[in-house]
Amino acid sequence: MMEHALVLDAIGHLLAPVMALGDMAGTGALLLASAVASSVTDNIPLAAMLAKILGGMNLPADSSFWWAVIFGANLGGNITPIGSASTLVAVTIIHKNKLPMSFMSFVKAAVPFAAAQLVLAVAYVLLVLG
Repeated sequence: MMEHALVLDAIGHLLAPVMALGDMAGTGALLLASAVASSVTDNIPLAAMLAKILGGMNLPADSSFWWAVIFGANLGGNITPIGSASTLVAVTIIHKNKLPMSFMSFVKAAVPFAAAQLVLAVAYVLLVLG
């Protein structure tokens, strides 16, 4: 549906200047942008949408942009309790045990860990794969 409504084209046009920054800056920016998007939406549809967009750009299979989407979409879900299935399970366990944890207190606790994971992912993509 998003493809027929030309939403993917619009997102692709927004991503073009980010990717034009080059392999280093563009890859890092794409990884972080996909992580932020993944923190508020499910990572599977996000990754599928970004894969469709990147596929239309005829990037080589070993491009660092593919890895940026993979890492960003998967690790970004750790930022909020609604970003991934594992964080939903964690929140369910927290509430089942009657531990006090609001949405924002979860985010405050998760951000340092997610930031560390994202920094490591950016370093890995740029230094090892790039």
